[in-house]
Amino acid sequence: MRFSTSVGVGYVAKVYLCGLIMYVGLCMVSVEYLKFSRAHRWFEREHGKLAELYDGEWIAVEDEGVIVESDKDFNLLLKRLRERGLDPGKLFVGYVSKEPLVAIL
Repeated sequence: MRFSTSVGVGYVAKVYLCGLIMYVGLCMVSVEYLKFSRAHRWFEREHGKLAELYDGEWIAVEDEGVIVESDKDFNLLLKRLRERGLDPGKLFVGYVSKEPLVAIL
């Protein structure tokens, strides 16, 4: 196979580089997903203990056992996370209560 001179080696390098960036991006997403999953599992497993400390509060968990912020007001919690440069979409945020939650569907 022969490349035309208009494409050249630079084009091949750019394609390879884009592929590398995409691959690295996928790895980053995977790490973030794993941290989120661990945080969620930890939250569910430790909910009883968390209820003793954070009853009636929202908590933001970055990874298993890593609580980065808590507040009774959900919007205030999100605001403080953003002020600290944290993306709430990459954290597990859950409500902690000693009382069982009831959902009407």
